[in-house]
Amino acid sequence: AFHSKAETPLGLLYNASGSGSVLEVHHCSLAIAILSDKRYNVFASLPEQDQKNAWGILIAAILATDMAKHNDIMKQFEAILPSYTVQNKDHRYVYPSLPPALLRPSSSLTTAQGE
Repeated sequence: AFHSKAETPLGLLYNASGSGSVLEVHHCSLAIAILSDKRYNVFASLPEQDQKNAWGILIAAILATDMAKHNDIMKQFEAILPSYTVQNKDHRYVYPSLPPALLRPSSSLTTAQGE
């Protein structure tokens, strides 16, 4: 419960993964283990909320490689395609496994993307 409430990388992973996607969850676990090492943490220089967003995006991207969920992801993408615009943050992050609030970059990430 602590990890979920604190939105730690492991908490985000647990909430996102549910009971499926075993291989993808394993890949997320490895990525978290590697990137949690101070020598490899590419998110360390980001503000805390941006770190949470970055972890969420990383986890969602890995979980989205589960081919069992491919059709659902494609349906979401096809639903927004007619009205797609890069300015709409919801359109840039079509990941069904995480709440949209976790996937919306804030301050420094948004600035880094040129908005």
